[in-house]
Amino acid sequence: PITEHSELLLSNTIIEGIVGQGKSILMRQLCNSAVKLSLIPIFIELRMISEAHTLTSLIIDYMDAAGMNGGNHIFNYLADKNKIVLILDGFDEIPTKLIKNTVYQISHLQKVHDELKIIISSRPSQAVQNLAGFEIQTMAQLTEDDYELFLRKLVPDPTIRFNIQSAISGAPQNIKGVITTPLMLTLLVQVYHIETEIPETLSDF
Repeated sequence: PITEHSELLLSNTIIEGIVGQGKSILMRQLCNSAVKLSLIPIFIELRMISEAHTLTSLIIDYMDAAGMNGGNHIFNYLADKNKIVLILDGFDEIPTKLIKNTVYQISHLQKVHDELKIIISSRPSQAVQNLAGFEIQTMAQLTEDDYELFLRKLVPDPTIRFNIQSAISGAPQNIKGVITTPLMLTLLVQVYHIETEIPETLSDF
């Protein structure tokens, strides 16, 4: 398994995770890791793709906004010199009718620029997972061992934090079974703040 962000930047990678696992946050953190490796991160939110704005045009727009003028010529130069990394967030948010063309553009970039690294985030079972030449890394689910460290970020008060942990420990298994992502743990904390207890059924939760 991958443990360091920098390892994800060494090859073409698809980061796979369900809703609420923090894929977008990880992708933004990868931008910082890329800078530390002397790479220029080009961060694209794939939900912005439309008939008027293809992946290629979004990349050029991003570079122009960042002061890297020169269009495709500059992109091709930087890509061939291994100076940039494409960080493409949210493949599952691309409009359905534009998926095929976007997959083609990603594949084309990969074939034309051997040195270019492309990192893509997506929910499971999307068309992008079928692309050759990409390693799929699946985000790990939260376990009970992860709760304390995460709760320290959410709940500064140690007494309240202890009460929440105790409530989670005593919660029914069907409730524990859905607390596998940062989003669900955050929602549980919000519910506890309001109700001072954890609901006993999924429907109540």
